Amino acid sequence: MEICNYNPEYLQEYCSLLNTSNADRPDFEETSLKGLASFLSSPYYDPGGHLLVFIEDKLVAAVMGSRNIGYSVLTPERINFTLTVLPDFRGRGIGRTILEKAMIHFKKHGMRVAVVDDVHAKCKGSMAFYTKLGFKEVSHGYWMERKFPTGSGSPPFPTSVPRGYRIRPLEGPKELETFRAVLNEAFSDAPFFTPMDQERFEQRYVKRPYVDLAGYFVAIHEASNFTVGTVASQIDYDYNKVKKDDFGEVRAVGVLKAHRRKGLAACLVTHSMNWIAARGMTSAKLGTNNPEALKVYLSLGFKTLHEYLRYEKSFS
Repeated sequence: MEICNYNPEYLQEYCSLLNTSNADRPDFEETSLKGLASFLSSPYYDPGGHLLVFIEDKLVAAVMGSRNIGYSVLTPERINFTLTVLPDFRGRGIGRTILEKAMIHFKKHGMRVAVVDDVHAKCKGSMAFYTKLGFKEVSHGYWMERKFPTGSGSPPFPTSVPRGYRIRPLEGPKELETFRAVLNEAFSDAPFFTPMDQERFEQRYVKRPYVDLAGYFVAIHEASNFTVGTVASQIDYDYNKVKKDDFGEVRAVGVLKAHRRKGLAACLVTHSMNWIAARGMTSAKLGTNNPEALKVYLSLGFKTLHEYLRYEKSFS
């Protein structure tokens, strides 16, 4: 067994490893060379913590550390690991060996917590593997979808704004700082949430080629004229084209604590769905790990597509 650091000459082999190893996942989507190369050029990726395992010149396993986990950027003390082992080579201690080696690397760089956040709830082997290594489950997430009704006209969903409030579109870039502040406060009581600084906020909600701020809405408390709720609607047309899909995503659903349980969250999501539907999409998707938010989404007709577990472990 030979362990070495990743370098770009292994891109094709690494891409093949990811696709072959993940083909048995219920949520499998093929990784493209272009998309993988783009991810590996992220400033949040560290090639020093990206290890490959070869057996008789065959790439059989890899572990990669990154602060970038899709839409999100982790705080500096946390590092997300993606561990991949070919099915025929699992159960031999390879995954544990390279994961622990990668942890040593990131510990030297001041990171303290290992994160694995996309373990599918149906992948019992992965769940047992991380539990055996001392990882603890810290959240249970849901990826959900709401199909839009056909032939009902536009907008497809009636909106009923709670008395004393109004919903309006974001007033362009000048209001993004208010949007961020309200979102941070709305999520301040959520487990494991870390307030987003400007860099992390822009990474998640601004610096995406498909972002259209016209799909961002805020809830206004009329008596005070304060912003008390947020929602972001996004449509990645390029992704839809590749996947032959036509959905938009509802994101950043947040309501300040003093204004909850009035129907504002449901109203914001409905506005977002109508905006998405008006652009020709046939469904909306969203993710959550908040049990109270889950109830709201279920009441709006969202169905669970996949469930995910997030595991964390402090470096020894």
